[in-house]
Amino acid sequence: MTPDERAEYERWKRDHQPTSTADRKRKRALRDQNAWARASVERHADAKPKTPELLEIEQRLAELRAELEQRRAFDEGVFG
Repeated sequence: MTPDERAEYERWKRDHQPTSTADRKRKRALRDQNAWARASVERHADAKPKTPELLEIEQRLAELRAELEQRRAFDEGVFG
């Protein structure tokens, strides 16, 4: 099974769980709302120019994420 086929199967399996119709409708509506919100945020994320302060924060965030990944790799080697 290719990765695309597997992803499609996982989506199908998620959408066809043995639950009540109301529960499936609620989950579907929530997924649709989340998709709409994600698309809306992505559309408007690039609308504002980035300030120097925001660029500095993003740089620091990238550094901290890299440090976290290094620590996780170290922990996996020792304990994993």
